[in-house]
Amino acid sequence: MHRLAAMPGGWDPSTPEGVILIEQAPAPIVLLTAADTDIQVLAQAVSLWPDIPA
Repeated sequence: MHRLAAMPGGWDPSTPEGVILIEQAPAPIVLLTAADTDIQVLAQAVSLWPDIPA
């Protein structure tokens, strides 16, 4: 996950410097959760998954 810091002065759409592209490979799994228990269960399940995508 990437978070971009807020810059003073805001975003100016008329300048190309205001656009930030983040290049990253797609994930084989996307998990959206706020529960610690979900993350713990997934961590245990991954250790049992023999052919997990890298």
